[in-house]
Amino acid sequence: MKDFIESNDYIPLRKIEKTTLDFKGLYSLKVLDISVLPRLFKDELFENHTNIIYIGKGERTLMERLEEECRGKSNATFFRGIGALLGFRPPKGSLIGMSNTNNYRFDTSDKIQIVKWMNDNLEFNFTKLDNDFDAIEKELIKKYCPILNTTHNPKKSKALAKARKECRIISQQSLK
Repeated sequence: MKDFIESNDYIPLRKIEKTTLDFKGLYSLKVLDISVLPRLFKDELFENHTNIIYIGKGERTLMERLEEECRGKSNATFFRGIGALLGFRPPKGSLIGMSNTNNYRFDTSDKIQIVKWMNDNLEFNFTKLDNDFDAIEKELIKKYCPILNTTHNPKKSKALAKARKECRIISQQSLK
């Protein structure tokens, strides 16, 4: 299973819509050049000896999941994480009165900038998979420790946790 992660067959993220991904599977996202990341994250990737920043699963189809994660079409964990990592913050008070206070969102102009940054700096790879999503994803996350995966990651990013917490606080602040 690690073959798709370690292969040289990554596709620029900007070509995602031109790729047939109408099946279930796993995917990985990597940054082309770690120097484009903020220093703390760059240091964490360097220490982990990888440029893989996320490993995920598409249990419906890979295209649906990648559109959520890489195009901001829902409250996807990766999208929120990469936005926070890049220094974007949600609108103040945007989660006041909401039942889930973790699902902060960025405004439309920030979403556009985040997607552009991803298109310019990330590549993806994938493999078809029909079952055992959770077990295989968990194993790969433990092995590669991608900085944007927080569940099952033995080397969770402290800098990412801090950025996400800041986003949650801002989104819950009073508008006064």
